[in-house]
Amino acid sequence: MAFLNMPGNAIYNKHYTVFTLGEAVYDNAAGQVEDIGTKNLILYQNRNDRTLSHEGLHGLGLDHTHDDGTFKPSRKYTYPRGRVGLQMPQMII
Repeated sequence: MAFLNMPGNAIYNKHYTVFTLGEAVYDNAAGQVEDIGTKNLILYQNRNDRTLSHEGLHGLGLDHTHDDGTFKPSRKYTYPRGRVGLQMPQMII
């Protein structure tokens, strides 16, 4: 069950919740959001100075801009992975 759907947690619906854990996880992730556009974030032991902003923007609805071979409606424009420079994005319609 999602944190915000648990009994008593509706008071946090207008807040951006951030949890920090001093534990490493099985996949060595630095952090994660519950879902793109869901303001519920966890930071793990492997976090660095960029993890909060990276995951925080996912929580605000920004998906990755690199093309990883999967289609997602939230990705209108994608770039080849590792080549964000002055290249034109590929538009997915």
